[in-house]
Amino acid sequence: MHGGLQAAVESLNLTDDQKAKVKDIFADAKTKRQAVSSDASLTDDQKKAKMKELHSATMAKLNEVLTPEQQTELKTKMEAAKAAKPPAHP
Repeated sequence: MHGGLQAAVESLNLTDDQKAKVKDIFADAKTKRQAVSSDASLTDDQKKAKMKELHSATMAKLNEVLTPEQQTELKTKMEAAKAAKPPAHP
């Protein structure tokens, strides 16, 4: 889920400090995603909702690390990626 996001963030010309923080954010998000995926007590809808929450939290953390210019560039890259991807059929 975060593969494209991570690639987009890493293409933003980050400082070394930002790179370290971003790496930690993605590592934390990956751990949490795996925990949700392997939680057998959750229904698919609950998992989807939790993944959405995780994504929002990850984006919020990233925005704390990125400069306003980087945030704008990331948003542009993500919108372009979303537009290029065919819509998912349920």
